[in-house]
Formats: sequence, C-alpha cells, structure tokens
Amino acid sequence: MISADGNTLTFNGSVIAGTGATNGATNGSVNYSAGNPILWGVNSVDTNGGFYSDGPKVYWRAKPITLGAVPP
Repeated sequence: MISADGNTLTFNGSVIAGTGATNGATNGSVNYSAGNPILWGVNSVDTNGGFYSDGPKVYWRAKPITLGAVPP
C-alpha cells in the first residue's frame, strides 16, 4: 500500500521518498523496480514506466493514484 502524510511517501511501511528515507530518496527521487531511480516532484513529467506528477495529481504508468487524505 502506498501512503503519504505530507512529508513522506511510504510503500508497505517503508519510506520511499521524503524525510527518513533510507534508500537515498530524501532529495526528491524514488527508487522502484530493483532500484531504478525516478525523479519525483511537481516538475516530474516523464511518463516512461514510472511515477510522475502534473502538479495536483500523481500518476503511475499513466494511471492516477489515489493517496487518500492529503494535508493542504
């Protein structure tokens, strides 16, 4: 399960991006699929096989992701 609390992005209980990440992803990158790095942030618009954002929404492989309640 992917969850976000406003400071971190977590997958199955492990922080994958943001404060406290232990995989080098504290500065805006997320590691997935055997460590392949992807950029993460408002300007991450590369849709080649990973996560990206158009600003208000986050997508994975061109499908929108619902993260639940996100602080304003």
